[in-house]
Amino acid sequence: IMRVLRLLRTRRRIPVMRLMFFGVVPKFRKLGIDALLYQQVQQYAVQHGYRMCEPSMLLEDNELILRASASMDGEKYKTWRIYEMNL
Repeated sequence: IMRVLRLLRTRRRIPVMRLMFFGVVPKFRKLGIDALLYQQVQQYAVQHGYRMCEPSMLLEDNELILRASASMDGEKYKTWRIYEMNL
């Protein structure tokens, strides 16, 4: 039991929160819902001790979400591409 308690006490905390999908359905855009969503995510992150948030799967041609990310001091550091080839 002591080993488990020591492990739980000394384990490292992951400081980055990852968002798998991030955006608003077209029908609900331009209503301010995106600002509320960003605020809720930020509050959750702060309350749970996260120092960074990593949104993934942002399409590189989705100007609205890229602009929102840039307005929150987001920076692009990795690009994943999917290629298609007929076999």
